[in-house]
Amino acid sequence: MSKKFVDIRTNGTEAEVIDKITGYLKSQGFQKTRSKNKHLWKRGVIWTIFVSCQFSEGLAHVEVYNYAPIPGMGSFLVYFINRGKIPLILEGLQKVVAGEKVETPQSDTEVLYAGFWRRFGAFVIDTLLFYLVIGLVSAIFLGIVRGTANGTTQNGRNAALLIMNILAILSFAVLWLYYAIMESSSSQATLGKKIFHIKVTDLQGNRLSFGKATARFWSKAISLFILGIGFIITAFTGRKQALHDLMAGTLVVQD
Repeated sequence: MSKKFVDIRTNGTEAEVIDKITGYLKSQGFQKTRSKNKHLWKRGVIWTIFVSCQFSEGLAHVEVYNYAPIPGMGSFLVYFINRGKIPLILEGLQKVVAGEKVETPQSDTEVLYAGFWRRFGAFVIDTLLFYLVIGLVSAIFLGIVRGTANGTTQNGRNAALLIMNILAILSFAVLWLYYAIMESSSSQATLGKKIFHIKVTDLQGNRLSFGKATARFWSKAISLFILGIGFIITAFTGRKQALHDLMAGTLVVQD
């Protein structure tokens, strides 16, 4: 668990300061908890960021920290996911308490986040299309090899094995380019996502750059590495984000 805190001098009453803090935190996706600490907010389900506030003689003591219920790899993921977020949240809190204007993203009422099953349906469509194309290409190349070399000879078997290895490598490259190019295009969606009327944006609702779309694609490897949990958490996070969305700073929204 990592923690940052700041003491903010204020002339406002406790109720006035809490009202400002609550408005800002709600815009950032936080919710008030039912903890014994009456001024405690949280964002997230599995890997959670907390904000707490205590008052004493015109001084607001604000703490921002994260928590992971899973030790080891979970703690590493918390650091990776929330890196840079805690200082920004703390900076925003300082500004709102001081009465400064803070730019906030669109509220949740203005954004419809794509749920787990809609995203899963898009994934199935994209996967079927990909394997259909790769299957046809593989059949063509292997047919050429078998037509020019006797498949029962050692040379024929070696040629077929070489083609299969090359196709496997090319498949990863094609899959990466497909997702990165389509999700950073003007449509911001793969063919599967288009069918389900969803698209990928950054946290401000803007179109992804090719680099950010690439980071999102390769981050999926970590979601797979932890037995698919990175995909499952889509159903439980506040903005329907999978682990790779949290890592890349992206959202999947209804178009």
